[in-house]
Amino acid sequence: MDFMSFVSVVIPSRNEEENIKDTLIGIQREFDKHHFSYEIIVVNDGGTDRTGEIVGELSSRDPRIRMVDNKPPYGFG
Repeated sequence: MDFMSFVSVVIPSRNEEENIKDTLIGIQREFDKHHFSYEIIVVNDGGTDRTGEIVGELSSRDPRIRMVDNKPPYGFG
């Protein structure tokens, strides 16, 4: 019996341009291999680098990936 019909992955990020692409591709690869239905939401927590651009490029190819901009104040909780 398959209890997992849909998975939402939420990734908080701040200036993760060096890691975000490999992270998202790795998650996609594993979920696709196991035929999971999923979405990946990257939450920009006040970052100022190219993370948003990178996520936008991946999102344009796969609508299961999207970016949400967090409003200040940033940080934990």
